[in-house]
Amino acid sequence: MRILRVGAVNKDKMGKIICTGVFAMLGVQSMVNIGMNLSLTPVIGVTLPFFSAGGSSLISVFVGIGLVLSVYMHRHRRQIHLRDMGD
Repeated sequence: MRILRVGAVNKDKMGKIICTGVFAMLGVQSMVNIGMNLSLTPVIGVTLPFFSAGGSSLISVFVGIGLVLSVYMHRHRRQIHLRDMGD
């Protein structure tokens, strides 16, 4: 939910799209994996984010979280810079 909040408070449209996409990626992977474990969906080999040792899947999750952190840091850096210019 924090990923969506970072996207919601960001004024940059690209930052909102990045946060929404990463949230969707993690949400879909989690729902599919939980559905497979509860025998509600067929087993298709989707890894559980942050827990399964999927190799390329784990790298893509970390890259996605890194992008969200970059959006968060860019927003705060801009606020700090604007606040310093006002003094």
